[in-house]
Amino acid sequence: MGQALKWGLELNDMPKPHFDPTFNMGHVFIVFSLMTSAAGAYYGVKADVGSVKIEVETVRTDVRRVEDRVNGIAQVVVTDARQDEKIASQYEKIKEIDRRVGAIEVRTLGPK
Repeated sequence: MGQALKWGLELNDMPKPHFDPTFNMGHVFIVFSLMTSAAGAYYGVKADVGSVKIEVETVRTDVRRVEDRVNGIAQVVVTDARQDEKIASQYEKIKEIDRRVGAIEVRTLGPK
């Protein structure tokens, strides 16, 4: 405000902004550049979405393979557990047979 008074200008003397409805080539270039950048952004995003879809399908395929391997390992673990149960059962039967053979020996041979 001090500079305006120093130069002898009043605040009322300053020009007020106004709207000019005319178009010139600068406006056309701006609109064209905005449309071009919007189209570029659209196709860029579209390409990125396509590559993401491919990556998602790859991950799904990998997950299916891992699930199949885990199912195979689970079957092996179940089979192993059953084998362990059978071995433990056979061990108990062998111990019982050994106990009976020992009892028969004691009865037939007498005390040592």
